[in-house]
Amino acid sequence: MIPIETTEKKAKDVWICAEFKSGEPAESTLQLAGEGRHLADQLKVSLGVVAMASGPVTWLDRFGKQGVDCVFKFADDPYLIDSPEAAVRTLAGLCRERLPFLLLFCATPLGNDLAARVAAMLRTDMITGADRLWISEKGDLLATRLCYERKVHETLRCCAGSTHVVTVESGPAKGGKDISGTPRVVSVPVPQDAASSRRVNITGVIKGDPRTIDISDAEIIVAGGKGIENSETFFKLWELADLLKAAVAGSRVAVDNGHIGRDRQIGQSGKSVSPELIISCGISGAQAHTVGMRDAGSIVCINTDPNAPMMKMAQLGVVGDVREVISHLIDLIQEHNDMAESRGRHQKLKQEA
Repeated sequence: MIPIETTEKKAKDVWICAEFKSGEPAESTLQLAGEGRHLADQLKVSLGVVAMASGPVTWLDRFGKQGVDCVFKFADDPYLIDSPEAAVRTLAGLCRERLPFLLLFCATPLGNDLAARVAAMLRTDMITGADRLWISEKGDLLATRLCYERKVHETLRCCAGSTHVVTVESGPAKGGKDISGTPRVVSVPVPQDAASSRRVNITGVIKGDPRTIDISDAEIIVAGGKGIENSETFFKLWELADLLKAAVAGSRVAVDNGHIGRDRQIGQSGKSVSPELIISCGISGAQAHTVGMRDAGSIVCINTDPNAPMMKMAQLGVVGDVREVISHLIDLIQEHNDMAESRGRHQKLKQEA
C-alpha cells in the first residue's frame, strides 16, 4: 500500500504576545514569559515572543533571562502599533504560517481585545482569565480559572492539534531559566493591506485613573494589611493615595476583611506588582504577600512592630500607629501642595506685572 501524502502540519511551540510600557516589556509580559517557558519545557518545544513594538530592540536580554528562544519582530509601522485591526491581521497571518500550539496574552484590556479578535480570525478556541496552565500526559492543554463571581475554580481542556488562544491573569512571577545568550530575532513584514484594514484613529492617550487602573500597571501603590483595623482607617489610605496619585492595594487579610476587592490583592493568590514606590501600611510581610512585590523599586513600611519582616525589605521603616502616621503624612503633603500652589500664583502675578 502506498502511503497517502498529506500537507497537514501539527501545531507546535508556545508564543506569547508582548505588551510594552515606555519602550520596555511590561512586567505582566515578563511574568507570562516565565509561564510560557514552563509550558514549552513540558511540550519540549521552543518559546517565542511576538513583539509589536516600534523603535530599536534594546530589551532582548530581559526576555533571554526568562528563557525565550526567539522574538518575532514586526517592521516599524504606525498602522500596526495604533490599529488593533492591523495588528490582528498580521498576527493571525503569522499564526497560519507557523502554527504555534499556544498563543498566550496577558489578561489586560489590550490582551483581551487582541486575543478575542485573533481567535475569531483563526476560528479556534479561546480561554479567558486562566490562572494556571499545564500540559496533560496526552499532550492536551489544561487550564483553571475562577468562575461564579470568582468563588469557584473550573478546569478546561483543549485537545492537542490546533492553535489555542489563552489570556492569563497576572500573578507572582515564576522566573524562567536564565540563559547565557539572547533570543534570536525573526523579522516579520507587515501586510501591505494593513493600512486599509484600519478603522480607528487614535488621537491621543489619557493616563488612567490610579483609583481604577490595574495595580500591576501602577507606578505608586499604597497598600494596607492586617494592621488596618476598620474601614475608616482604610479610607485614610485612599485619601493618601489620591494626594500621591497612587493606586490602593492590600494583602489577603485586607481582602478577607472586606476593605478592598480581590482584584487589588498583592501576593501569591493575588497579583504581582512592580511600582516605583510602594507604601506598606500595617502589613507584617508574610512570604505569601511579599512574593508579589519583590520587583518593587522603593518600599516604605509603616508598622508598630520594628521586627516585622517587611521592615527588613523596606528602604524606609516608620515605627508607629498606622492611622497617626498616615494622618500626619496627609497633613504634610497637603501643606506642601498649598505652598507650591501659592508660589505658582505669585510667580504668575510677577510675570504679568
